[in-house]
Amino acid sequence: MAVGNSIDPVRIGEEFFYRLFHFLFHDEGARKHFELSQINFFNSREGLPGWNLWFQENTGAYQLALVEAHTLQGEEPFTNPVSPGATPVTGRLAVKYYPAADDPLLDSYSCTETLLRLGTLFDHTGTPSLTGQDCIDDSCFVVGYLDFRTDTSRNFIELEGMAPNRWRDVRVDGLYIETEQNGKVEAVVPGGIDRNVPGWDLAFFFFDKLFSICGYTFKISPYAAIFARKKWTRFDIDKNHCCQEKLDSDIELFHLVAGFAMNASDNGSHRHLPSREAYVQMVNDRLTAEGFQLPETCTSPDESAYQVIRPWWWSAGELCFSLETDLEMCHCCYHDH
Repeated sequence: MAVGNSIDPVRIGEEFFYRLFHFLFHDEGARKHFELSQINFFNSREGLPGWNLWFQENTGAYQLALVEAHTLQGEEPFTNPVSPGATPVTGRLAVKYYPAADDPLLDSYSCTETLLRLGTLFDHTGTPSLTGQDCIDDSCFVVGYLDFRTDTSRNFIELEGMAPNRWRDVRVDGLYIETEQNGKVEAVVPGGIDRNVPGWDLAFFFFDKLFSICGYTFKISPYAAIFARKKWTRFDIDKNHCCQEKLDSDIELFHLVAGFAMNASDNGSHRHLPSREAYVQMVNDRLTAEGFQLPETCTSPDESAYQVIRPWWWSAGELCFSLETDLEMCHCCYHDH
């Protein structure tokens, strides 16, 4: 993590998501509308911020955890519009999903994840305990990633959600687990699939909520949204736990980019920003250079076929709810785990 010129990119990312969630969880009507029930803040063993979130529609829990953040130098590529004199900042957050112990979805997770989920490192909330959080490998339970790009002026933020349609691990030599009763047991046959998680379905549910909440909290609509896809890989893992990526015809990687102009002038214009068309072209050029196909681009809800991009991201900022405030600690942004 690189920090220069007294700029703290971790704090910039944390402040954005803190404002987002703090505003929502102190607005009872909005919280119910977006069907969030609880939230819990934590710090990782590296001291990076994260949030566990529970939605009424799911029996499991989501986790959003910052894994890296840094400033960018002038030679590094950066498609987000940068305000004059500002320093670009970017970061990545892991999106994890912890299924309920009795959820059939748990069967699609790896043997290691299943044993962890059913073990003592998870508490009654269905998320890792404070001790468990530090003991679980960072790659476990990941269903997608969320990148943010902004600058020190915070006038524009770009959110990019990404996930494959399947997270698939193949155990080339099989997988064997030691048990107290039966000794070594074959958990996965040689060449068998150990992990086959529906990454995009789980991650997009979260991205959809997040983009809607962002529009409501900051009373804005997306400057533009772009959806892209490309062929992707599975992971072949041998008995020494060496991992090799291989293209899999059943797997695609999806990227969903949404830009938000945070500080519009009184007349609704956006100073120092390129036109929407120019911004879309910047993102398209970056994604095309990375090998993506661009099936959906949208600068207003009327332009989208709505296969992925949702029209309600543009209307979320117009929502109004009662002024009732729910201060119960079970909904508070920083309640005790």
